Amino acid sequence: MKNTTKTIRGFRKMIAAALAVMTVGTTAVLTASADDSRSCGIYNAVKNANTQLFIAEDAGTYFCTVRAKDCTGTVNEFTFKAYRNGDVLEYTDCTQATITFGEDGFATVEEDGQLSFGRIELGNAGTLWQDSKGATVMFAKEI
Repeated sequence: MKNTTKTIRGFRKMIAAALAVMTVGTTAVLTASADDSRSCGIYNAVKNANTQLFIAEDAGTYFCTVRAKDCTGTVNEFTFKAYRNGDVLEYTDCTQATITFGEDGFATVEEDGQLSFGRIELGNAGTLWQDSKGATVMFAKEI
């Protein structure tokens, strides 16, 4: 397993505005065509208020980030590009990072180094995220 540790100054710079998604080397502004308005946006986990899904789209590529914050303030972040197949977004290149905050305002990021694959099922009753590392979360759209 390859681990990479980085220190990031000002975690706020790492999180884009509410209508943007941070991906590795890319910031994608949310867009929504008339036929795709229900898939882009911010989603909250149904059973865990500290877990969110962000979906942005640009030219048929979906930029997705799932952030799960635990009670200690540590954030687990899954980042991936997905492609639409009907009402499903599928991905094969998900990276996972653990972000830990120090009292000095700095964040330490440890990347997992192992890619995972999965899908997001877009539905009227909810949006289901399933990842090959075992994560399964039901989301409801916020915006």
